[in-house]
Amino acid sequence: MNRHRPTTSTQASGATLTEVLMSMMILSIGVLSVASLFPVGILSSARATQLTHAALLRQNAEAVLALNSNLIHDPDGDGNYREHNGTIYAVDLLGWARIGPQDTPQTRSDYFQTLQANPQTSSGVACFWGNQPVAGGQSFRYGIRRFHGFEESDKDRLCPYTNFAHTSNPQQRLIRSDSVIGDEAQSLVGSRDDWLELFRTTAKFNAVANNQFQLVIGPSVDLRSVKQQWHAEDLNGNDQLDPGEDINGNGVIDGVPIRISLIDPEGRHSQVRNVPFTAAITPNASGGGGTIGPLVFDAPAVNRITEIIIEVQNARFSWMMTVRKPSFSHGGLPANHPGAAAPASVDLVVFFQRPFGRSNETFYQVQSTVGADLQPGVAQFDDNGNGVIDDANEFFWADSDDRFSLKVTWNSSLIDRPPIASGRFVFDLKHGQWYRVRNIIGETTTGASSSIEFTVDRPLPDPLVLTAGGMMFPKGIIAVFPLGTK
Repeated sequence: MNRHRPTTSTQASGATLTEVLMSMMILSIGVLSVASLFPVGILSSARATQLTHAALLRQNAEAVLALNSNLIHDPDGDGNYREHNGTIYAVDLLGWARIGPQDTPQTRSDYFQTLQANPQTSSGVACFWGNQPVAGGQSFRYGIRRFHGFEESDKDRLCPYTNFAHTSNPQQRLIRSDSVIGDEAQSLVGSRDDWLELFRTTAKFNAVANNQFQLVIGPSVDLRSVKQQWHAEDLNGNDQLDPGEDINGNGVIDGVPIRISLIDPEGRHSQVRNVPFTAAITPNASGGGGTIGPLVFDAPAVNRITEIIIEVQNARFSWMMTVRKPSFSHGGLPANHPGAAAPASVDLVVFFQRPFGRSNETFYQVQSTVGADLQPGVAQFDDNGNGVIDDANEFFWADSDDRFSLKVTWNSSLIDRPPIASGRFVFDLKHGQWYRVRNIIGETTTGASSSIEFTVDRPLPDPLVLTAGGMMFPKGIIAVFPLGTK
């Protein structure tokens, strides 16, 4: 009997090189698709963070206006509520203080304002929001009035306006320097989201009570300037609130927050303490240095501290307002009566790392155009029913793209290209309205003359022409909130 052992045949199996390459290609497409989402996610996260700060600033601004409506109705603090009726203006506390002498032209031949044309000369850029160089040297056309929202300041003397000779009782008037206005403005319109180092030094700790120490600061630190920012409301430096000094009405001398960081080289005993506005910063009578405190510190750690850092809050986010006021029948009320003020339409503008200076406040000549369809009114339609399709009288007809279409023109030998892009905010000086750029249609250049055609997100109330009005394209704006009628 023959026995046959069953035989099995085995064949080696595997992937061919072609299959491996195809798998790698498919995998790489998936990896690249996922990787492409990371930059989008980062940008979306940054945008969400900015909008969150903007929303918080809007709430802060509304609270400030609820406490002090004079920021809108008496923005120059002269007690005249009637003089701003029928005008468009900006309330820009921080911009007022940050515009420096280098941004002040020597002369001005044409003060531009659509509602109040009035030639003026020899005053500072801080007085106006919006400027445009004119051929022939140091001449400018100017936009709307910019106000600081406080009592009269030193710079007010340079600002022409209808009723600025209000010096009948100077003893009752608080004259604020630009630096003080800047400190107050930062504390009022800033978001207080970052810290800026002022000084890094050593200090001696004097024990005052249990875990309470007074810091003795050496003469290398200008403690006087630190206190001026920290107690910006204390104009005369007498460490008490005098009439008119409590800008935010909280009953406390305040300003820009200050903090002290104690540095331990080993990193185990470092401490950070905010300096309360009710504490004490006492500069030396002459020279630098002085004392801070007393503040509460961990007593065992104090002996290990080798360095302290004095920091001030730095507002990366800030706000300003644009205000539109109609002509108003005040019923015979005197100018110093709040009822003489017209209702105001207010827009709150929120910036992130706002650039200051004339270059970010240039306005450009803008005119309405027929739009992308190249025809007045609605293309291929007899809008006005006169039997002629697309005649000139149909320009800016309701529901046509003419109402959204604009062209900005500039002389490149005088002005830089406007920072215009889809999604950016633009301000219409003629109507006092904010718009957002929807699309860029096209750009042309002929010699020194350049132009860009673009559309905005909502219709204009009436056409813009080159001889009146203009638009600004400020950088750094992340949101514009209409606050309604105030």
